[in-house]
Amino acid sequence: EIEYLTKQVDLLRQVNDQHAKVYEQLDVSARELEQNNQKLIVDNRIAQQKTQGLTETVELLQTQVDELQHQVEELKLSPVQPRASPHRENWSPRGSQSASCLQELQNTLRSGCGPDELSYDLESSIALWKEEEQASLRQSLRALQTQFAAERAQREEAEQEAELLAAENAALEQQLARMERYQSRVSELEDEAEELRQLWKLESSSRSSRLNIIHGLLPHSLLLNPEEENEGAPAAVKSPAILKRCASERLMKATPVPDSLDRIYDHECSCVRRAEVVKYRGISLLNEVDAQYSALQVKYDELLQRCQLGKEEEQTSGISTAHPAPADVEDRRDDFHQPEYKELFREIFSRLRKTKEELIENRERPSGDQTN
Repeated sequence: EIEYLTKQVDLLRQVNDQHAKVYEQLDVSARELEQNNQKLIVDNRIAQQKTQGLTETVELLQTQVDELQHQVEELKLSPVQPRASPHRENWSPRGSQSASCLQELQNTLRSGCGPDELSYDLESSIALWKEEEQASLRQSLRALQTQFAAERAQREEAEQEAELLAAENAALEQQLARMERYQSRVSELEDEAEELRQLWKLESSSRSSRLNIIHGLLPHSLLLNPEEENEGAPAAVKSPAILKRCASERLMKATPVPDSLDRIYDHECSCVRRAEVVKYRGISLLNEVDAQYSALQVKYDELLQRCQLGKEEEQTSGISTAHPAPADVEDRRDDFHQPEYKELFREIFSRLRKTKEELIENRERPSGDQTN
């Protein structure tokens, strides 16, 4: 029994030793677990700090993305306005913010991670930052391209407007030069008309003085009635180149002078008849000149009205459109520079010369007859 008990004691000792070893192993494992637990706690805290830093960087990036989207919308709505300087000003703080975010990430990664994890996280963050910077630069490049295209279109429109304004200015200068020429021509015509009026006044005054002299010299029975004068005027207009012969002249040529003894009476009759013929010739000549002058004056008034109408039409066309048709301008020039003016004034001056010569001849004839 003693041996049996000694064996049991030895077994118990062995079991106790084994249990002690197990306890020691358990203590070691417990200590290791505690150490691991503490490490995990520290890792958890570091991970929480990492997550907080990453959430902050994500929020900053989200705000930057929102700002970029807002700017893109503004550029889409108003692409014409120049926004190059605001873009350049806005990219610099974003780069500084992204650099600060990268520095924070590097600090957090260095504080709580190993070298492998730190290098991997740093490379991933740098790649992400590069992608974001590339995206932002692409957006800015697109915005600048749209802005450049809009500015180019504006420049082309401005050049076209400048060309149109230059063409309009040239057309207006041409119109102004034509208007000045027309005004000078109108002033010349007015001066000529004034000269013609003065000549007509002189002729009318000289005619009235001659008529008064004739009325004073001749008896009233030999003068023409106003009805006969009025009847003689249209005949002179119808045939201005032929002088009107009076009935007394025809009678004088038709009836021969009788050979009477009283030659004094015959001489007196012949003198009276000659004076009557001269008077009738002068009156018919004056009526003819009056009719010719009235016809020329009517033509001159018509031409003046035509010139004024052309001038007014040109002014209205210049106000309505700055580019008149060249055909209309040529027609107006042709109408203005028609030879009717030259023919009219040549006819006027030729008639005046003829009447002057005829009046001089009529003045010389009675003086020659009286001398005879």
